[in-house]
Amino acid sequence: MNTLPQPSGRPSGFTLLELMIYIGIVGMILTSISYLTLDIIGGQVSIETELEVNQNLRFASRQLERDIRAAESISVPSSDTLVLSFSGIELTYFFNASALQLTRQTGGEPAVELNTPTVGLTGSFTDISYESRTETVQVVLTAVYLNPDGLRDFDASSELNFSIEARARR
Repeated sequence: MNTLPQPSGRPSGFTLLELMIYIGIVGMILTSISYLTLDIIGGQVSIETELEVNQNLRFASRQLERDIRAAESISVPSSDTLVLSFSGIELTYFFNASALQLTRQTGGEPAVELNTPTVGLTGSFTDISYESRTETVQVVLTAVYLNPDGLRDFDASSELNFSIEARARR
């Protein structure tokens, strides 16, 4: 005679309530991990945009500083144009406000853009020379990360204001 064993105590397996609690806890953990991952990615994007802006600003300022120091004479025909003279060769810096670019042009050669396409660069030049003793120019540079979608993580800008004297003139 075969008899089936009788369950003793509680049946094995999960109840519906235990399964719902488990799914709720796992859901909260996965949601927390997802938000943490998104925050880390957003922080990384912010750092990369700031780095891009600062690299563009640093490159343009170093190029300007080197050229102005070596110039024999300085001319600022307008706030967006700087003309430097070197032994008969003219070097022109120009802020293109509509394209948000700073260009550098030597003589009749094509102009070279000093900023990357993802960063807009604007600014101004001011002649602050003292009588006929020094030739000094004040430069204001503003770099802005171009953010066409308006995303908060891509907002980055920086400004630099400095003065440089032409030393080759001395």
